[in-house]
Amino acid sequence: MFKKPSLLQTTLYFTVLVGSLALISTKGVYELPMSFTFVAFYIFFMTHICISAMSLSFHRNHTHKGVDLNPIIDYPMQMVLWLATGMNKSD
Repeated sequence: MFKKPSLLQTTLYFTVLVGSLALISTKGVYELPMSFTFVAFYIFFMTHICISAMSLSFHRNHTHKGVDLNPIIDYPMQMVLWLATGMNKSD
């Protein structure tokens, strides 16, 4: 039986995928001088954004109706979660 990956696992998979796709072009693979600090900061930042959007938009706004978010704030959060994890608010 297939077990759905956690939000942290999905975010890490997404950051690795985006990072690897950013290095590929039609002429081959670019060699970008990225330090370990930059990669660690990027992974931390993307994980923080996804967890915050999940907590605020999906859990507090759509599930329990405890927070009423403006659509200008809610739609970008939903888009980030859809792009990063593939989840929509009906899941």
